[in-house]
Amino acid sequence: MRTKICMILAVATSACLFAQSATPSPAFDVASVKRTPAGSGTSTRMNETAGTINYINVPLKSVIRRAYQLQDSQIAGPDWLNDERYDISARYPPNTPTRERGTMLQNLLVERFKLAVHHETKNSPAYRLVVEKGGPKMQKIDAIPSGFGTKIDAEGHHLRSKTSLRALAVFLADQLRLPVLNETELEGTFDIALDWTPDDDATPERTGPSIFIAVREQLGLKLESTKAPTQILVIDHAEKVPVEN
Repeated sequence: MRTKICMILAVATSACLFAQSATPSPAFDVASVKRTPAGSGTSTRMNETAGTINYINVPLKSVIRRAYQLQDSQIAGPDWLNDERYDISARYPPNTPTRERGTMLQNLLVERFKLAVHHETKNSPAYRLVVEKGGPKMQKIDAIPSGFGTKIDAEGHHLRSKTSLRALAVFLADQLRLPVLNETELEGTFDIALDWTPDDDATPERTGPSIFIAVREQLGLKLESTKAPTQILVIDHAEKVPVEN
């Protein structure tokens, strides 16, 4: 009798483990992926709202970066990843956690572009994003991150976003072309307003602060130079023509 009970428990345990392993990985409810029509220019839009993403004229590298929450300098792959552009739209449950949405996007890249990657680590120059002594000057809000709205005009560069500081670090890394490590330990969504003039911009009428000063004075944060082990995502394979919808 004891042996029979043990066998029943073993079968039940195996069935449970099989059910767990068979659980499907998170996926979008509906998704559309198309190559951007020729002649669409270089203007890019990456909008995210509660329950939807809408990417227009976006390089594949930007999509990979968003899916893995990495920075441009952390992605190694063929040059065409910056050149080939796509329109991607998808729907998901509005309360889906950020990490799960990233997994959904990764799975979409595998399904439609046959993306294959591996990870490497190397020591490289970087910046630490930390909180200034006086504390943060941003307002924490109860909202789902809305992505980034950027504008360039005669006065300089302007960022308006409701976002996490992890995502802000990714944005700053794109501007500085070096990894930015989020070491603020601040969680949640913040209302970000940042105005600066790039150091390499010689336009006389642009008199705004550098991005380093702007981050310190406008956000109450600080960018510090450092060296750090940096995770590199190596693109082993990706197809230019995505699988049709």
